[in-house]
Amino acid sequence: MIASRNGLLVAAMGIALGAAALALIPAQVPGESVAAIGDMRSPAFFPVLAALLCLAAGLALVPAAFRPQEVEAAPPHPRRGVLLAFLIGGGAVLTPVLGGLLVIFLLMLAVGWVLGDRRPVRMLLLAAVSVGVVHVLFERTLKVLLPPGILF
Repeated sequence: MIASRNGLLVAAMGIALGAAALALIPAQVPGESVAAIGDMRSPAFFPVLAALLCLAAGLALVPAAFRPQEVEAAPPHPRRGVLLAFLIGGGAVLTPVLGGLLVIFLLMLAVGWVLGDRRPVRMLLLAAVSVGVVHVLFERTLKVLLPPGILF
């Protein structure tokens, strides 16, 4: 049984990202003890939850990488990964200027385009729905304010 190289790479990235986030969260949330992480009112609760979900998704992808593949798709060009990294970095730099919601919208469009989606109506709809979900989840439900920008 041969493992899919791309599948293992994605699984390893999810595991590494989740584990690194779990390791860094206690240092990034000042004044919070490890025991307080389980409390939903703790500022570390949702970052820990996101890290655990990322870790679980990476672990869940490991068996899928070992399933027999009919035909493995051509590996993505390395420039795509570099471009995606620059997009995410650019989004992080532009967030204080443009605002969280606008940057999420623009990143959804740009990432979709880089990954090969050429259906503009679908991309616009997905980006708009994603921004709406993030706004309702974070700003309305959790009362976590996203960085404001020049528009809103």
